Amino acid sequence: MRVYAPDGTLLVTSSLGGVREYAFTAATNGTFTVLVADGGGGSSGPMGTGTYQFHFVKLPGAFIIPPGDNGGALADAVNSLGTISLGDMDLWSFNACQGDGITLQRTQLSATNGFAAWMRVYDPNGVLIYNGATGGVDEYAFTAANNGTFAVLVADGGGGSSGPTGTGTYQLTGLGVSTGLILCKPVISGTNLFLSGAGGMTASNFVLLTATNIVTPLAAWTPIRTNQFDQLGVFSFTNFFDVSEPERFFRLLLP
Repeated sequence: MRVYAPDGTLLVTSSLGGVREYAFTAATNGTFTVLVADGGGGSSGPMGTGTYQFHFVKLPGAFIIPPGDNGGALADAVNSLGTISLGDMDLWSFNACQGDGITLQRTQLSATNGFAAWMRVYDPNGVLIYNGATGGVDEYAFTAANNGTFAVLVADGGGGSSGPTGTGTYQLTGLGVSTGLILCKPVISGTNLFLSGAGGMTASNFVLLTATNIVTPLAAWTPIRTNQFDQLGVFSFTNFFDVSEPERFFRLLLP
């Protein structure tokens, strides 16, 4: 496997055979190219044929779970089970607001051929914030530094320098995580009220509604903001904070 940047620059030439992984941060915008060919045969040149499987993960952004594979949204306090085949990568996601306390636990359930379950966690900007231990039980507890969709990647971390060689099963559990659209806790600073939310679809519309009585029929709530979620599925809005009001409620509506 060889990977080329949009300008044609060779970024990596992988080792031959087995399972190999290349993780990088794109330095430029554009179309990257992956070339797969036979690298065997030595000085006499390639002389073999074979089959291969290619796994690809891009963060941040929406992703699709292939049919029959594991991954998707992590529900709070629910044990999600996964199976890693040779070279497989399972991608899970959850939504969180800045300041939320999150705990993720990955437990290896079974292993063959040196399999060692490996958990990596990425923030809403696609930045790697945790590169976990392999095998056994691994736990990561943290406070979300920003609003948005976080990603958890599980794969085989065994095999050493020769690359992953095993298959196995695991359990992934998240505490404090959210799925779907969430409205974050309001933040008050002086006469300003900061409102934000996460889990929306990029560039899709939303309407922020408000009322002073929570039992007010939805049709009578007042719209105060109509806009689009940003590229990370997040919105933010600053509203006047009236200290004379005993209470005020907000709802996030998708048209």
